[in-house]
Amino acid sequence: MFDTRSMTSLWPIVFIGAFATLWNYGPPSDWLAGMFTPQVVCDNSHGYEIEFLSREPLLIHIPNFISLNEATYFTSILAENYTHRLYVNEDDVKKAVAPRLAVLEQQDPFVKCVLSRAQRFLGSMGSPDFELLSLARYGVSHQVSLHADASPEPLTDPESQRQYNRRTSFFVYVHASDDLEGGETFFPRIPPRPDAGLPSDSAVMSINNSSGAAALAVKPVSRSAIFWLGMKPDGTIDMNTIHKGLPVTKGEKIGMNIWAKHYID
Repeated sequence: MFDTRSMTSLWPIVFIGAFATLWNYGPPSDWLAGMFTPQVVCDNSHGYEIEFLSREPLLIHIPNFISLNEATYFTSILAENYTHRLYVNEDDVKKAVAPRLAVLEQQDPFVKCVLSRAQRFLGSMGSPDFELLSLARYGVSHQVSLHADASPEPLTDPESQRQYNRRTSFFVYVHASDDLEGGETFFPRIPPRPDAGLPSDSAVMSINNSSGAAALAVKPVSRSAIFWLGMKPDGTIDMNTIHKGLPVTKGEKIGMNIWAKHYID
């Protein structure tokens, strides 16, 4: 007859043997992390198109810049992780119209995939380092005031203390709800394309600026992005790239800024 008591006494030996076997694969922190971290393989074959919206300054629209899996993952991040406010000016924060931010972990495999794609897109304009990625969640009334991404004064990397600036910008429309109204990215100093606003054009439109002149606006379309050069060759800000996020009047959008650290030294 099988004695369950003798089997019970063997459990410590079995556990120690299993632990020793796992140790051969590295310290516990390594294989435990592997058990609970999503195993993500970057899809380097993920294709996207580009549309030139402006030559000077350079502004490019990139449909399907991120994959469906990436968009689904970023969209699933819980609202409780949006603990900051996007800061452009104090007034937006005080009025609570600035969208909420969720700062992402740079070692997150989905983050690494997106940064790798941005690096390949930049090519010779690339940099080995990027600012921390974050998601901005725009609900009704959320907006971003007129601003330039590049800084009048150099920024300082907190770790290396090297100075850099935001010479290039990506803004990724991670998610746009089906009922979204508003939330366009508006470039008041860039004239619209000749076909902007036509029914066949799903992402680009024309809006009058404060002077009454027609200017370019880009509608949020899930998984798409826009890219622009925000600085001139002489290192000054190209003020033609100033832009604003128009108020969301219905629905929700989630955006992501990608800024490479273009070092000055």
